[in-house]
Amino acid sequence: MTDRTFDKKVAELVELQEQMDAISKRMEDIKTDIMVEMESREVDVITTKKFRADWKTIVSNRFDSSAFKKAFADLYTQFCKHNEYKRFTFKSVA
Repeated sequence: MTDRTFDKKVAELVELQEQMDAISKRMEDIKTDIMVEMESREVDVITTKKFRADWKTIVSNRFDSSAFKKAFADLYTQFCKHNEYKRFTFKSVA
């Protein structure tokens, strides 16, 4: 690959990355708009004829291995970290 070809490829890659960043930002803005609407309606699911959007709290328990290393195996439950978060999903329903 010549330097000129290399430069062209890198320039294209930079341009595509910039486009991808702009698209990602726009997607986040749209998701935020939808989540704000869901909050204003006080719902975690909106279904239309074409789409369904879910934004639900997810609860999970994660094992704290560093604390476990300092303790005994039978004390496992004392070292579980309670974690909860909200997941936003969307899919076509048509």
